[in-house]
Amino acid sequence: MNWTIYGIECAASVALFTGAIMIPLCRNPVWWIHDYPADIQEKYFETHERIQTEPLSAPVLLKKGFALLLCVAVFVGLALLAGAKDFKTAFLASYGLWLVVDWYDCCFLDWVLFANVKRIRLPGTEEAETFKLGGVTIHSMIENEAGMSLPTLYASMAVGLLFCVAEAVLCKFAEAYFKHELADGDPFTLRGAKELLRLGILTVAIPLGTVIVCSIGVAIADNMVPGIDKLSIGEFSSVGLGVMMIVLSLFCRYGAERNEGKPDVCKDQSK
Repeated sequence: MNWTIYGIECAASVALFTGAIMIPLCRNPVWWIHDYPADIQEKYFETHERIQTEPLSAPVLLKKGFALLLCVAVFVGLALLAGAKDFKTAFLASYGLWLVVDWYDCCFLDWVLFANVKRIRLPGTEEAETFKLGGVTIHSMIENEAGMSLPTLYASMAVGLLFCVAEAVLCKFAEAYFKHELADGDPFTLRGAKELLRLGILTVAIPLGTVIVCSIGVAIADNMVPGIDKLSIGEFSSVGLGVMMIVLSLFCRYGAERNEGKPDVCKDQSK
């Protein structure tokens, strides 16, 4: 798999999905009326003619069948373009690609954009609460039940995303170290000790740097959008683990130097 191409495909899919949803929605929100919550539809139909739908009619089934085949063909093409060589890889790549679009649709389009942009609301429902679960808005459910304001939720999600990226970078360095150690079959090598020292320093520096960046970002966001609660960002640091790796690298280096200075016993015995 070529992950660069796969990442470009994910970004392009998100962009195309946004365009396919937002362009007709901005021009005529009634186009997607049956995708709105039931109470919002009823409020719209109080002042407008009811639009009937036939989900199992022949034209609808033909359209959905054609769309399904088209999506399968597109996903297969994207998986092959990204370098998938077997069914399992192609299936997981396609599933992951749609999962990215699905999460983007739920977490950003539904929860953030649609909830705050009145232009895409149905005529006559601009002042209504757009998203409800059992008569309770998602906004109030988060604020009342979880005790967290929406600005705090958005800040927490952004901080969590940054830490996920930082940990992913750190995991790549750790993966490289363990692969080399498995290939050498011995932890007491100068290369292994050097890589372990670098990994220990990065284990301290990357999370600590991320904490600093997130703290500055949250402070700036709090000035722009008041209401962000105090976040426990410092708990993400891993100084202890990094220091342990640095100390362990010194022992590995000492063992490597001892191995290099040790005479070849077998050769001496053969003499």
